[in-house]
Amino acid sequence: MSLEELLAELRDLGGNLSLGAGGKLNLDIPVGVLTEELKEYLRFYKDDLVELLTPKAVDESLSSWEEDSVLPGSFKFSPPRRSHDLKVVLLTGATGFLGKYLLFELLSQTKCHVYCLVRSGGGDSPLDRLITGLKEEKLWQEEFARRVKVIESDLSQSRLGLTTPEYESLAEEIDLILHNGARVHHGLPYHSLRATNVIGTQQLLEVAAAQGKPFHYVSSLSVLPAMTSAGGERFLEMDSVEETPAPKGGYNLTKWVGERLMEQAAEKGGEIVVYRPGPISGHSETGTYNEEDFLIRLVQGYAAIGLAPEGETALDVLPVDYVAKVIIWLAMRNSLRSKTLRRYHLLHPEPVSSELLFEACARAGVAIERVPYSQWHDQLSRIVQKEERDHPLYAIAGLFSSREEEGVVNDDFSLEIPYDDQAAQAALKEAPFKRSKLDGALFDRYLEAMKLKGGILE
Repeated sequence: MSLEELLAELRDLGGNLSLGAGGKLNLDIPVGVLTEELKEYLRFYKDDLVELLTPKAVDESLSSWEEDSVLPGSFKFSPPRRSHDLKVVLLTGATGFLGKYLLFELLSQTKCHVYCLVRSGGGDSPLDRLITGLKEEKLWQEEFARRVKVIESDLSQSRLGLTTPEYESLAEEIDLILHNGARVHHGLPYHSLRATNVIGTQQLLEVAAAQGKPFHYVSSLSVLPAMTSAGGERFLEMDSVEETPAPKGGYNLTKWVGERLMEQAAEKGGEIVVYRPGPISGHSETGTYNEEDFLIRLVQGYAAIGLAPEGETALDVLPVDYVAKVIIWLAMRNSLRSKTLRRYHLLHPEPVSSELLFEACARAGVAIERVPYSQWHDQLSRIVQKEERDHPLYAIAGLFSSREEEGVVNDDFSLEIPYDDQAAQAALKEAPFKRSKLDGALFDRYLEAMKLKGGILE
Protein backbone atom coordinates (compact mmCIF):
# COMPACT_ATOMS: atom_id res chain seq x y z
CA MET A 1 0.00 0.00 0.00
CA SER A 2 1.44 3.36 -1.02
CA LEU A 3 1.30 6.46 1.16
CA GLU A 4 -1.37 7.97 -1.07
CA GLU A 5 -3.45 4.77 -0.87
CA LEU A 6 -3.18 4.84 2.92
CA LEU A 7 -4.37 8.46 3.04
CA ALA A 8 -7.29 7.62 0.74
CA GLU A 9 -8.24 4.60 2.88
CA LEU A 10 -8.20 6.66 6.06
CA ARG A 11 -10.27 9.38 4.41
CA ASP A 12 -12.87 6.82 3.25
CA LEU A 13 -13.08 5.50 6.81
CA GLY A 14 -13.72 8.99 8.17
CA GLY A 15 -10.26 9.43 9.63
CA ASN A 16 -8.51 12.75 10.19
CA LEU A 17 -4.76 13.05 10.77
CA SER A 18 -3.18 15.91 12.70
CA LEU A 19 -0.03 16.82 14.63
CA GLY A 20 -0.17 17.30 18.35
CA ALA A 21 2.29 18.78 20.81
CA GLY A 22 5.87 17.78 20.19
CA GLY A 23 5.09 16.55 16.69
CA LYS A 24 2.95 13.65 17.92
CA LEU A 25 0.86 12.09 15.16
CA ASN A 26 -2.84 12.02 16.06
CA LEU A 27 -5.59 10.13 14.24
CA ASP A 28 -9.26 10.88 14.84
CA ILE A 29 -11.21 7.93 13.41
CA PRO A 30 -14.47 6.11 14.22
CA VAL A 31 -14.12 3.33 16.80
CA GLY A 32 -13.62 -0.17 15.45
CA VAL A 33 -12.64 0.60 11.85
CA LEU A 34 -8.86 0.78 12.25
CA THR A 35 -7.48 -2.67 11.36
CA GLU A 36 -4.15 -4.11 12.46
CA GLU A 37 -2.95 -3.85 8.86
CA LEU A 38 -3.69 -0.12 8.77
CA LYS A 39 -1.95 0.33 12.12
CA GLU A 40 1.11 -1.37 10.67
CA TYR A 41 1.11 0.95 7.64
CA LEU A 42 0.68 3.97 9.91
CA ARG A 43 3.80 2.93 11.78
CA PHE A 44 5.62 2.29 8.50
CA TYR A 45 4.76 5.73 7.06
CA LYS A 46 4.93 7.66 10.35
CA ASP A 47 7.90 9.81 9.33
CA ASP A 48 6.34 10.61 5.94
CA LEU A 49 3.02 11.56 7.56
CA VAL A 50 4.69 13.80 10.10
CA GLU A 51 6.68 15.45 7.31
CA LEU A 52 3.53 16.11 5.28
CA LEU A 53 1.75 17.65 8.27
CA THR A 54 4.67 19.73 9.53
CA PRO A 55 4.84 23.39 8.43
CA LYS A 56 7.93 23.75 6.25
CA ALA A 57 10.78 25.77 7.71
CA VAL A 58 14.47 26.01 6.89
CA ASP A 59 16.81 24.56 9.50
CA GLU A 60 20.14 26.33 9.04
CA SER A 61 21.87 23.84 11.32
CA LEU A 62 21.37 21.03 8.85
CA SER A 63 24.29 19.91 6.71
CA SER A 64 24.17 21.77 3.42
CA TRP A 65 24.06 20.12 0.04
CA GLU A 66 27.34 21.86 -0.82
CA GLU A 67 29.07 19.98 2.00
CA ASP A 68 27.35 16.72 1.09
CA SER A 69 28.57 16.90 -2.50
CA VAL A 70 32.22 16.44 -1.50
CA LEU A 71 33.67 13.01 -0.71
CA PRO A 72 36.04 12.80 2.29
CA GLY A 73 39.68 13.33 1.40
CA SER A 74 40.47 9.84 2.74
CA PHE A 75 38.03 8.15 0.34
CA LYS A 76 39.67 5.91 -2.26
CA PHE A 77 38.84 2.85 -4.33
CA SER A 78 40.75 -0.36 -3.74
CA PRO A 79 42.20 -2.06 -6.85
CA PRO A 80 39.46 -3.99 -8.72
CA ARG A 81 38.90 -7.56 -7.56
CA ARG A 82 36.81 -9.45 -10.05
CA SER A 83 36.74 -12.25 -12.55
CA HIS A 84 35.51 -11.89 -16.10
CA ASP A 85 32.17 -13.36 -15.07
CA LEU A 86 29.65 -11.40 -13.02
CA LYS A 87 28.01 -13.71 -10.52
CA VAL A 88 26.32 -11.46 -7.93
CA VAL A 89 24.70 -8.05 -8.44
CA LEU A 90 23.56 -5.87 -5.55
CA LEU A 91 20.34 -4.03 -6.46
CA THR A 92 18.68 -1.28 -4.43
CA GLY A 93 15.14 0.00 -4.91
CA ALA A 94 13.86 -3.38 -6.13
CA THR A 95 10.37 -2.82 -4.68
CA GLY A 96 9.91 0.47 -6.54
CA PHE A 97 8.25 0.84 -9.93
CA LEU A 98 11.42 0.89 -12.04
CA GLY A 99 13.22 -1.40 -9.59
CA LYS A 100 10.78 -4.27 -10.16
CA TYR A 101 11.53 -4.19 -13.87
CA LEU A 102 15.28 -3.88 -13.29
CA LEU A 103 15.16 -7.01 -11.14
CA PHE A 104 13.11 -8.83 -13.77
CA GLU A 105 15.59 -7.90 -16.50
CA LEU A 106 18.59 -8.89 -14.38
CA LEU A 107 17.03 -12.30 -13.85
CA SER A 108 15.97 -12.59 -17.51
CA GLN A 109 19.00 -11.19 -19.36
CA THR A 110 21.67 -12.72 -17.11
CA LYS A 111 22.44 -15.77 -15.01
CA CYS A 112 23.47 -13.60 -12.05
CA HIS A 113 22.25 -13.98 -8.52
CA VAL A 114 20.73 -10.74 -7.27
CA TYR A 115 21.00 -9.42 -3.72
CA CYS A 116 18.21 -6.94 -3.03
CA LEU A 117 18.41 -4.45 -0.16
CA VAL A 118 14.80 -4.04 1.02
CA ARG A 119 13.46 -1.97 3.89
CA SER A 120 11.26 -3.69 6.49
CA GLY A 121 7.75 -2.52 7.32
CA GLY A 122 4.16 -2.72 6.16
CA GLY A 123 3.41 -6.00 7.99
CA ASP A 124 4.87 -8.38 5.37
CA SER A 125 8.46 -9.56 5.35
CA PRO A 126 10.84 -7.84 2.89
CA LEU A 127 10.88 -11.02 0.75
CA ASP A 128 7.09 -11.23 0.66
CA ARG A 129 6.84 -7.55 -0.29
CA LEU A 130 9.34 -8.05 -3.10
CA ILE A 131 7.58 -11.10 -4.54
CA THR A 132 4.13 -9.54 -4.17
CA GLY A 133 5.30 -6.45 -6.03
CA LEU A 134 6.62 -8.50 -8.94
CA LYS A 135 3.46 -10.60 -9.04
CA GLU A 136 1.36 -7.43 -9.24
CA GLU A 137 3.27 -6.48 -12.39
CA LYS A 138 3.06 -10.08 -13.67
CA LEU A 139 6.86 -10.34 -13.57
CA TRP A 140 7.46 -13.07 -11.01
CA GLN A 141 8.55 -16.54 -12.09
CA GLU A 142 9.02 -19.29 -9.51
CA GLU A 143 12.43 -20.23 -10.92
CA PHE A 144 13.65 -16.74 -9.91
CA ALA A 145 13.46 -17.68 -6.23
CA ARG A 146 16.77 -19.55 -6.14
CA ARG A 147 18.66 -16.55 -7.59
CA VAL A 148 17.18 -13.79 -5.42
CA LYS A 149 18.44 -13.00 -1.93
CA VAL A 150 16.62 -10.33 0.05
CA ILE A 151 18.59 -8.49 2.72
CA GLU A 152 16.63 -6.42 5.22
CA SER A 153 18.25 -3.00 5.12
CA ASP A 154 17.67 0.74 5.30
CA LEU A 155 19.65 3.17 3.17
CA SER A 156 19.04 5.97 5.68
CA GLN A 157 20.71 4.10 8.55
CA SER A 158 24.37 3.78 9.49
CA ARG A 159 26.04 0.91 7.63
CA LEU A 160 22.75 0.54 5.71
CA GLY A 161 21.10 -0.87 8.83
CA LEU A 162 23.30 -3.99 8.68
CA THR A 163 25.46 -5.57 11.37
CA THR A 164 29.21 -5.21 10.92
CA PRO A 165 29.65 -8.85 9.74
CA GLU A 166 26.74 -8.45 7.27
CA TYR A 167 28.16 -5.21 5.95
CA GLU A 168 31.64 -6.63 5.44
CA SER A 169 30.47 -9.87 3.83
CA LEU A 170 28.27 -7.90 1.46
CA ALA A 171 31.28 -6.04 0.08
CA GLU A 172 33.12 -9.33 -0.33
CA GLU A 173 30.36 -11.32 -2.08
CA ILE A 174 28.99 -8.90 -4.67
CA ASP A 175 30.53 -8.20 -8.09
CA LEU A 176 28.63 -5.03 -9.04
CA ILE A 177 26.31 -2.49 -7.39
CA LEU A 178 23.29 -1.14 -9.26
CA HIS A 179 22.01 1.68 -7.09
CA ASN A 180 18.45 2.53 -8.04
CA GLY A 181 16.98 3.04 -4.57
CA ALA A 182 15.79 6.49 -3.52
CA ARG A 183 13.02 8.18 -1.66
CA VAL A 184 11.02 9.92 -4.40
CA HIS A 185 8.88 12.86 -3.34
CA HIS A 186 8.88 16.08 -5.36
CA GLY A 187 7.19 18.04 -2.58
CA LEU A 188 9.78 17.49 0.15
CA PRO A 189 12.87 19.63 0.79
CA TYR A 190 16.44 18.39 0.46
CA HIS A 191 17.02 17.75 4.15
CA SER A 192 13.99 15.43 4.31
CA LEU A 193 15.39 13.21 1.54
CA ARG A 194 19.07 13.52 2.43
CA ALA A 195 19.45 10.47 4.69
CA THR A 196 18.19 7.95 2.12
CA ASN A 197 19.17 9.59 -1.16
CA VAL A 198 22.56 11.09 -0.28
CA ILE A 199 23.94 9.41 2.85
CA GLY A 200 22.72 6.04 1.56
CA THR A 201 24.55 6.65 -1.71
CA GLN A 202 27.74 7.59 0.15
CA GLN A 203 27.58 4.38 2.18
CA LEU A 204 27.05 2.21 -0.90
CA LEU A 205 30.04 3.90 -2.54
CA GLU A 206 32.08 2.88 0.50
CA VAL A 207 30.93 -0.73 0.03
CA ALA A 208 32.04 -0.62 -3.61
CA ALA A 209 35.33 1.11 -2.76
CA ALA A 210 36.31 -1.46 -0.12
CA GLN A 211 36.71 -4.20 -2.74
CA GLY A 212 37.02 -2.13 -5.94
CA LYS A 213 33.60 -3.13 -7.28
CA PRO A 214 31.88 -1.35 -10.23
CA PHE A 215 29.18 1.13 -9.20
CA HIS A 216 26.20 1.89 -11.47
CA TYR A 217 24.03 4.81 -10.40
CA VAL A 218 20.49 5.52 -11.61
CA SER A 219 20.22 9.30 -11.63
CA SER A 220 17.79 11.48 -13.57
CA LEU A 221 17.77 14.01 -16.40
CA SER A 222 16.27 16.37 -13.84
CA VAL A 223 19.82 17.11 -12.63
CA LEU A 224 20.13 19.23 -15.80
CA PRO A 225 18.20 22.39 -16.67
CA ALA A 226 14.67 21.72 -17.92
CA MET A 227 13.79 21.89 -21.60
CA THR A 228 11.87 25.11 -21.08
CA SER A 229 14.86 26.88 -19.53
CA ALA A 230 17.70 25.45 -21.61
CA GLY A 231 17.46 28.10 -24.31
CA GLY A 232 19.70 27.10 -27.23
CA GLU A 233 22.08 25.11 -25.04
CA ARG A 234 22.59 21.38 -25.59
CA PHE A 235 23.68 19.06 -22.80
CA LEU A 236 26.04 16.21 -23.65
CA GLU A 237 26.37 12.90 -21.84
CA MET A 238 30.00 13.70 -21.08
CA ASP A 239 29.08 16.98 -19.35
CA SER A 240 29.67 17.18 -15.61
CA VAL A 241 26.85 18.40 -13.39
CA GLU A 242 29.43 20.68 -11.81
CA GLU A 243 29.13 22.78 -14.96
CA THR A 244 25.37 23.28 -14.51
CA PRO A 245 23.51 25.13 -11.74
CA ALA A 246 22.15 22.99 -8.92
CA PRO A 247 18.50 22.20 -9.70
CA LYS A 248 15.48 23.35 -7.73
CA GLY A 249 13.50 20.84 -5.71
CA GLY A 250 14.75 18.57 -2.94
CA TYR A 251 14.61 15.31 -4.91
CA ASN A 252 16.37 16.71 -7.99
CA LEU A 253 19.04 18.23 -5.77
CA THR A 254 19.74 14.89 -4.05
CA LYS A 255 20.35 13.34 -7.48
CA TRP A 256 22.63 16.24 -8.44
CA VAL A 257 24.64 15.73 -5.25
CA GLY A 258 24.74 11.99 -5.96
CA GLU A 259 26.25 12.65 -9.38
CA ARG A 260 28.91 14.91 -7.89
CA LEU A 261 29.85 12.01 -5.62
CA MET A 262 30.03 9.70 -8.66
CA GLU A 263 32.37 12.07 -10.47
CA GLN A 264 34.74 12.23 -7.50
CA ALA A 265 34.58 8.47 -6.96
CA ALA A 266 35.65 7.98 -10.60
CA GLU A 267 38.56 10.39 -10.08
CA LYS A 268 39.63 8.28 -7.10
CA GLY A 269 39.78 5.09 -9.16
CA GLY A 270 36.21 3.84 -9.17
CA GLU A 271 34.54 2.25 -12.19
CA ILE A 272 31.37 4.35 -12.35
CA VAL A 273 28.43 4.33 -14.77
CA VAL A 274 25.60 6.87 -14.49
CA TYR A 275 22.18 6.50 -16.13
CA ARG A 276 20.07 9.61 -16.57
CA PRO A 277 16.54 8.54 -17.53
CA GLY A 278 14.03 11.18 -18.53
CA PRO A 279 10.30 10.81 -17.80
CA ILE A 280 9.41 7.13 -17.30
CA SER A 281 5.90 6.11 -18.33
CA GLY A 282 3.86 2.93 -17.91
CA HIS A 283 4.43 -0.45 -19.51
CA SER A 284 4.40 -0.28 -23.30
CA GLU A 285 1.98 -3.20 -23.71
CA THR A 286 -0.11 -3.50 -20.54
CA GLY A 287 -0.26 0.22 -19.71
CA THR A 288 0.57 -0.57 -16.05
CA TYR A 289 1.73 2.67 -14.48
CA ASN A 290 3.36 4.19 -11.41
CA GLU A 291 0.77 6.03 -9.33
CA GLU A 292 3.45 8.46 -8.16
CA ASP A 293 4.49 9.36 -11.72
CA PHE A 294 4.37 13.05 -12.60
CA LEU A 295 2.54 12.61 -15.91
CA ILE A 296 -0.01 10.24 -14.37
CA ARG A 297 -0.72 12.67 -11.53
CA LEU A 298 -1.03 15.49 -14.04
CA VAL A 299 -3.56 13.64 -16.19
CA GLN A 300 -5.51 12.54 -13.12
CA GLY A 301 -5.45 16.13 -11.89
CA TYR A 302 -6.65 17.49 -15.22
CA ALA A 303 -9.50 14.97 -15.20
CA ALA A 304 -10.41 15.68 -11.57
CA ILE A 305 -10.95 19.42 -12.14
CA GLY A 306 -11.92 19.10 -15.80
CA LEU A 307 -9.36 21.74 -16.77
CA ALA A 308 -5.93 21.85 -18.39
CA PRO A 309 -3.83 24.78 -19.57
CA GLU A 310 -3.77 25.73 -23.21
CA GLY A 311 -0.62 25.26 -25.25
CA GLU A 312 1.60 22.37 -26.23
CA THR A 313 4.39 20.57 -24.41
CA ALA A 314 6.91 18.11 -25.78
CA LEU A 315 6.48 14.60 -24.36
CA ASP A 316 9.60 12.42 -24.47
CA VAL A 317 8.51 9.63 -22.13
CA LEU A 318 10.00 6.14 -22.24
CA PRO A 319 8.02 3.07 -21.10
CA VAL A 320 9.33 1.50 -17.91
CA ASP A 321 9.91 -1.92 -19.50
CA TYR A 322 12.15 -0.38 -22.17
CA VAL A 323 14.13 1.71 -19.65
CA ALA A 324 14.83 -1.37 -17.54
CA LYS A 325 15.93 -3.38 -20.58
CA VAL A 326 18.30 -0.58 -21.60
CA ILE A 327 19.89 -0.14 -18.17
CA ILE A 328 20.58 -3.85 -17.70
CA TRP A 329 21.80 -4.24 -21.29
CA LEU A 330 24.23 -1.35 -20.82
CA ALA A 331 25.24 -2.46 -17.32
CA MET A 332 26.21 -5.93 -18.46
CA ARG A 333 28.26 -4.55 -21.35
CA ASN A 334 29.98 -1.88 -19.27
CA SER A 335 30.80 -4.10 -16.32
CA LEU A 336 34.05 -5.53 -17.65
CA ARG A 337 35.65 -2.30 -18.81
CA SER A 338 38.12 -0.21 -16.84
CA LYS A 339 37.41 3.15 -18.42
CA THR A 340 36.60 6.25 -16.43
CA LEU A 341 33.15 7.61 -15.64
CA ARG A 342 30.49 6.94 -18.29
CA ARG A 343 27.06 8.56 -18.52
CA TYR A 344 24.01 7.68 -20.59
CA HIS A 345 20.99 9.84 -21.32
CA LEU A 346 17.87 7.69 -21.60
CA LEU A 347 15.09 9.58 -23.33
CA HIS A 348 12.89 9.28 -26.37
CA PRO A 349 14.72 10.95 -29.28
CA GLU A 350 11.45 11.51 -31.14
CA PRO A 351 9.17 13.44 -28.72
CA VAL A 352 5.58 14.21 -29.58
CA SER A 353 3.18 17.00 -28.81
CA SER A 354 1.05 16.77 -25.67
CA GLU A 355 -1.94 17.17 -28.00
CA LEU A 356 -1.71 13.40 -28.61
CA LEU A 357 -2.35 12.85 -24.91
CA PHE A 358 -5.38 15.15 -24.86
CA GLU A 359 -6.74 13.43 -27.95
CA ALA A 360 -6.39 10.09 -26.12
CA CYS A 361 -8.29 11.58 -23.17
CA ALA A 362 -11.10 12.62 -25.51
CA ARG A 363 -11.27 9.12 -27.03
CA ALA A 364 -11.44 7.68 -23.51
CA GLY A 365 -14.41 9.90 -22.72
CA VAL A 366 -12.50 12.08 -20.26
CA ALA A 367 -13.76 15.65 -20.59
CA ILE A 368 -11.02 18.24 -20.16
CA GLU A 369 -11.52 21.90 -21.04
CA ARG A 370 -8.47 23.83 -22.20
CA VAL A 371 -8.17 27.20 -20.48
CA PRO A 372 -5.54 29.97 -20.17
CA TYR A 373 -2.63 28.97 -17.92
CA SER A 374 -3.45 31.68 -15.37
CA GLN A 375 -6.97 30.30 -14.91
CA TRP A 376 -5.66 26.76 -14.46
CA HIS A 377 -2.97 27.94 -12.03
CA ASP A 378 -5.59 29.77 -9.96
CA GLN A 379 -7.44 26.46 -9.60
CA LEU A 380 -4.20 24.74 -8.60
CA SER A 381 -3.56 27.43 -5.99
CA ARG A 382 -7.00 26.85 -4.47
CA ILE A 383 -6.24 23.12 -4.14
CA VAL A 384 -3.09 23.98 -2.19
CA GLN A 385 -4.78 26.65 -0.06
CA LYS A 386 -7.53 24.22 0.92
CA GLU A 387 -4.86 21.58 1.67
CA GLU A 388 -6.59 18.96 -0.48
CA ARG A 389 -3.79 16.49 0.18
CA ASP A 390 -5.53 13.61 -1.58
CA HIS A 391 -5.92 15.57 -4.82
CA PRO A 392 -3.61 14.25 -7.60
CA LEU A 393 -2.20 17.74 -8.18
CA TYR A 394 -1.41 18.54 -4.55
CA ALA A 395 1.90 16.66 -4.35
CA ILE A 396 3.25 18.23 -7.56
CA ALA A 397 1.83 21.74 -7.11
CA GLY A 398 5.21 23.07 -6.02
CA LEU A 399 6.63 22.30 -9.46
CA PHE A 400 4.39 24.93 -11.06
CA SER A 401 4.62 28.68 -10.68
CA SER A 402 2.54 31.50 -12.04
CA ARG A 403 3.90 32.65 -15.36
CA GLU A 404 3.88 36.17 -14.07
CA GLU A 405 6.48 35.09 -11.50
CA GLU A 406 8.72 33.15 -13.87
CA GLY A 407 8.03 34.96 -17.11
CA VAL A 408 7.17 31.61 -18.70
CA VAL A 409 5.41 31.62 -22.03
CA ASN A 410 4.76 28.71 -24.33
CA ASP A 411 4.50 30.53 -27.64
CA ASP A 412 7.77 29.04 -28.87
CA PHE A 413 6.73 25.40 -28.71
CA SER A 414 9.32 23.04 -30.14
CA LEU A 415 9.82 19.29 -30.25
CA GLU A 416 13.59 19.73 -30.14
CA ILE A 417 15.11 18.45 -26.91
CA PRO A 418 18.39 19.80 -25.48
CA TYR A 419 19.76 16.47 -24.24
CA ASP A 420 22.24 14.54 -26.37
CA ASP A 421 22.06 10.73 -26.24
CA GLN A 422 24.64 9.65 -28.84
CA ALA A 423 26.60 7.45 -26.42
CA ALA A 424 23.47 5.56 -25.40
CA GLN A 425 22.27 5.15 -28.97
CA ALA A 426 25.68 3.91 -30.12
CA ALA A 427 25.81 1.36 -27.30
CA LEU A 428 22.29 0.14 -28.10
CA LYS A 429 22.84 -0.51 -31.82
CA GLU A 430 23.21 -4.25 -31.24
CA ALA A 431 20.46 -4.49 -28.60
CA PRO A 432 17.85 -7.22 -29.33
CA PHE A 433 14.92 -4.94 -28.46
CA LYS A 434 13.44 -1.85 -30.03
CA ARG A 435 12.19 1.41 -28.59
CA SER A 436 8.42 1.89 -28.37
CA LYS A 437 6.88 4.50 -30.62
CA LEU A 438 5.16 7.45 -28.98
CA ASP A 439 1.74 7.57 -30.59
CA GLY A 440 -1.95 7.70 -29.86
CA ALA A 441 -2.15 3.94 -29.38
CA LEU A 442 0.35 4.05 -26.50
CA PHE A 443 -1.51 6.88 -24.75
CA ASP A 444 -4.79 5.00 -25.31
CA ARG A 445 -3.31 2.05 -23.37
CA TYR A 446 -2.32 4.34 -20.52
CA LEU A 447 -5.78 5.92 -20.34
CA GLU A 448 -7.44 2.50 -20.42
CA ALA A 449 -5.18 1.28 -17.60
CA MET A 450 -6.05 4.36 -15.53
CA LYS A 451 -9.78 3.83 -16.09
CA LEU A 452 -9.58 0.15 -15.16
CA LYS A 453 -7.71 0.99 -11.97
CA GLY A 454 -10.09 3.79 -11.06
CA GLY A 455 -7.38 6.41 -11.51
CA ILE A 456 -9.67 8.57 -13.63
CA LEU A 457 -13.41 8.74 -14.12
CA GLU A 458 -15.28 9.52 -17.31
